[in-house]
Amino acid sequence: MGLSKVWVFAESDGDKVKTISLEMLAKARELGDAVECVYAGVAAAVAETLGKQGLQPTGGTPAQLGQTTRMDLERWSVVVRDAKIQPD
Repeated sequence: MGLSKVWVFAESDGDKVKTISLEMLAKARELGDAVECVYAGVAAAVAETLGKQGLQPTGGTPAQLGQTTRMDLERWSVVVRDAKIQPD
């Protein structure tokens, strides 16, 4: 079962994307049809590296991120609950 969207929180050391973030992006591509990356910083500093990973910086406000997160949580909570999915 593929996921329609996978979110990855990217971390950096200054203007360099951390290796763990790149590894998580690679794994996310295996799992999801679409991968979105959240980066809490100046996107221009890491845009080139993330762009090489197939991501396109779009920007947005904290309120927009909150709204998207709430909508995804509502949507996927129903799926998890109805399928009786439990963590291992």
